Amino acid sequence: MTLTEKFNAIQKAKKLTDGKLADLMDCHAGTVADIRYGRSNIMKYFPAFIKAVEIEAVPLLDDDIAEYSKNLWLKDKLIDFDDKNSVNKIIDELIFVSTWCYDEDLSLLCDIFVATYYFKIGENTKGEEALKILKPKKARFNNEHLYLYYHLRGWLKEREYYFKAALILYLKAKSLEKKITVRKRYLGFRIGVCYTELCCPFYAILHLEEVLKNQDSFANTKVYLSTQRYLAINYARIKHKDNATNLLAIQEENFILEGVRDIKNVQGLLFAKGLVHFELEEYDKSEEYFDELFFESKNYKVMQLLSCYWKSMIYIEKNQKDKAMEWAKKGLELDKSNPFWFLIFDAVCKCLSIKTDADANYLDWTVVKKLSEYGQSYLVKICHRSMSAYYEAPDKKSHKIAHSYSKKILALQNQLMRGDVF
Repeated sequence: MTLTEKFNAIQKAKKLTDGKLADLMDCHAGTVADIRYGRSNIMKYFPAFIKAVEIEAVPLLDDDIAEYSKNLWLKDKLIDFDDKNSVNKIIDELIFVSTWCYDEDLSLLCDIFVATYYFKIGENTKGEEALKILKPKKARFNNEHLYLYYHLRGWLKEREYYFKAALILYLKAKSLEKKITVRKRYLGFRIGVCYTELCCPFYAILHLEEVLKNQDSFANTKVYLSTQRYLAINYARIKHKDNATNLLAIQEENFILEGVRDIKNVQGLLFAKGLVHFELEEYDKSEEYFDELFFESKNYKVMQLLSCYWKSMIYIEKNQKDKAMEWAKKGLELDKSNPFWFLIFDAVCKCLSIKTDADANYLDWTVVKKLSEYGQSYLVKICHRSMSAYYEAPDKKSHKIAHSYSKKILALQNQLMRGDVF
């Protein structure tokens, strides 16, 4: 029985008209009708409803609480977030248990899962509402609650491209794993992805290899394939060419054996091949794969944006500035509304068009600062290189300033190799 069905059953059992119930709940009769027919967010009105009809919380025995908590974690591993109706039914059940259960730990566990699932199915407004309900309760979280909460907040930061902030939250969750009996799948994978985005190959490899060791427990072949791809990229970054190319070869074999050839996996492999060849300084091959990826991603904007970005990086490395600018502008045209992508492509354009000291200062003091907040180390390095070249120019001859930017590049590279992203 869904939460809406429970609402209707209790209203009928109490013999309450919409008008009478509306008076008790301090709302309009039309609101009650909207709730009955599923047109209003029942989560918003359910506490007032329970108070109005004087229903006591449902007492659960300790064994029942432990069993229900265990089942929550088992369900979490099996949920298909593409089936929105099914997820909404689970959310209804969780809200019902959270509202009526005496046990605070179980209630908080349900609340965290509710917020997570709303975000997972794209109900961001409801997810934010659920998070607002959670924040004042954080002081009462146990280790299990904190683990889930940090995981959720990390995932939300990662989704907004704040990889450094996401990594901090994921590592907080990771530090709690030994203190709890159950855990989320693929936390190590998410940590590996963040280290990859922050250009810290050794730490990325450490976490991604740990994920692959547990491959027998994988319920999701796509995540296994993604782990291989990220590992290949990081091996290429430390110039272990054989390891990188072997992983990509295994990837293609898995496509054949597992039959996983959906478009996102094809795009993922093209992206990995393009970036592996880029990191190995095989720019012509890299260009071919990113061209193909751009063509294959007509219905997936993120992959097209990534193609534009790495194409512009290829042309910067090949010292073909006009083409680099062309692809950066193409990226700007694709998505002007997203602040992250606007910053990325605007930064590339500004790197390629420094003409005055004011341009260089703006790039250094404003653009680089914002890029650092997102953890975009590679593009920061490109900015420093552009500023160094500007001050080295014959008409400037500011060798001291140019040298300071060269030193910054070297310091940044050493910092990233140590995994020092904070």
